[in-house]
Amino acid sequence: MSISCGHCKNSHATVEDVRRCSRSNRNSAMSTELEQIAEHGRAQVEPYPHEQKVAQAAERLRKPSETERHLEEALHATGRLQFQREYEIVGYFVDFYFPGTRIVVELDSSHHEGREVHDARRDEILKANGYEVHRFGYSEVMNETNKVVQELLRLVGPVQKSRRHKKRNLPKKSQHEIRSETRNAERLQKEADQDREYAEKRKRQAAASRTKPKYRFRCQGCSHEFWATSKPWPCCNACNTNRLVRCVCSEEQCNEVFKKRRVATRCHACARREKDVRNSLRGGLAEDWKRGKHSRGT
Repeated sequence: MSISCGHCKNSHATVEDVRRCSRSNRNSAMSTELEQIAEHGRAQVEPYPHEQKVAQAAERLRKPSETERHLEEALHATGRLQFQREYEIVGYFVDFYFPGTRIVVELDSSHHEGREVHDARRDEILKANGYEVHRFGYSEVMNETNKVVQELLRLVGPVQKSRRHKKRNLPKKSQHEIRSETRNAERLQKEADQDREYAEKRKRQAAASRTKPKYRFRCQGCSHEFWATSKPWPCCNACNTNRLVRCVCSEEQCNEVFKKRRVATRCHACARREKDVRNSLRGGLAEDWKRGKHSRGT
């Protein structure tokens, strides 16, 4: 029993012989194509059907027809429609496609003469896949451009506008997520308030440090008293020297001169007396202190 082979048009005894012949013919065809590519380049080899369609569409994009160029300029002038030229749909390249609307526009120019059957079958396939096909003739596009544009605005404009302004249906947040976000926002606000208060405090401290406090001084040579800052050590205006200048207690009744060259507002005795008065006022002995009857330790 012999088996006819579709590759070499001969007969083989077994199925394995047919498969072997098929593999050898396939390898020889592939090697022949690779030799052609190496010798002449890919452009000289006959393209596959899909590649041929893509090449034809690219050629049409580079050289659009008069009607396509005219309608494209009119649609660009409106600035209200989004469209793509030579868009591929189910293996066909349509003249104009409007994204988001599934509306296709075909222009019947001179090269469409005698292709009515092919165009009708093409429209049926596009409609079967859910696309709406609208065809306009050469004279209609060239002589009644405004009418064609208004018709496309009526068909495409509302759909694209609604899609452009349509709100996204975001998933609803749970109560736990809402509480967590609220706590995070409160924590961040509290930290921002603390940072602002700290910055204001530092500004106040810096301003206070710039204003140097003044102390009471007395010159031991001329007994001249004056108020001045301690840095640099003040100089007496009367005798123009600072060696004999000493700091004096700022209390009106106390004229004690500090023995060491140190800066203080009050002497030790006046400061201790003020502290005792403050402590006694806290204990409710203000009247005794005013009368001078209270003493330490009693």
